[in-house]
Amino acid sequence: MACFRSFGLAQRRWLRISVLIRTHKFFFRSPRGVKEKRTMPYCYGGSMRVMTDERRADIIRLTALLFEQLGYEATSMSEISRRLGGSKSTLYRYFPTKDDLVVAVVKTFVTAHMADAIAELEKGIERGLSLQQVLLRFGEQALKVVANDSRARSLHRVIVASAGQSNVGELFFEAGPAQMQARLTELIEHAVRRGEIQPVDPPIAAQQFTALLNAQVSGRIYQQNPRDLKPAQLRPMAMLAVDFFLSALMPNPPSAAAGSKGPRQAAG
Repeated sequence: MACFRSFGLAQRRWLRISVLIRTHKFFFRSPRGVKEKRTMPYCYGGSMRVMTDERRADIIRLTALLFEQLGYEATSMSEISRRLGGSKSTLYRYFPTKDDLVVAVVKTFVTAHMADAIAELEKGIERGLSLQQVLLRFGEQALKVVANDSRARSLHRVIVASAGQSNVGELFFEAGPAQMQARLTELIEHAVRRGEIQPVDPPIAAQQFTALLNAQVSGRIYQQNPRDLKPAQLRPMAMLAVDFFLSALMPNPPSAAAGSKGPRQAAG
């Protein structure tokens, strides 16, 4: 109760707090019986402070903008707090370290969009679709992020530029692409067990498939303001990646058929 000492005695007489464990929300009941819903308060320096989702979101958006404008290294916690107009201690209550803030930015502007692609994988698995169908649906969603998401593309540039001087690249990969690779790996493992494709190293195969997708749009990261690609343009790209990937993994690829000749034999 020490954290309520800053409130006057008269206020404490009518203040009743009911903690909702599941939502971590507080309800403050006024003398008139009107309930106010607020985010969870916390104690600092003997006074009551309130942490809000809106404030957290503002910090994440500003940090992403500063990463783009100043770069990762130049975006310090001091600069972020200065731009926010608050104290550094307030910023640290939301994000104890800069690493925590980087992960939050990645999850907001990169991983959140990857979730659509991951959802397509999970839906396809649940519906029992073929590997080809699942990969096609996944590929179209993944290409939307890589090709058309300007914020994700901009952050990717910043992170790659700073990866050699800090651990920001590792933080980015673990918070975003690694999750997508993990789901792809599970899908490929399942396809191997069902005999849809030849036995392969699933993690390597997952990386190879994403590389085939990225190869068709990777040049856009070097362009300042590339135009968005329409769904009608993305689907053929996804189909090409899927066909190329599966052609090398079919149980009985044509190149392995009995009596086939290699390039040198045919030339002779």
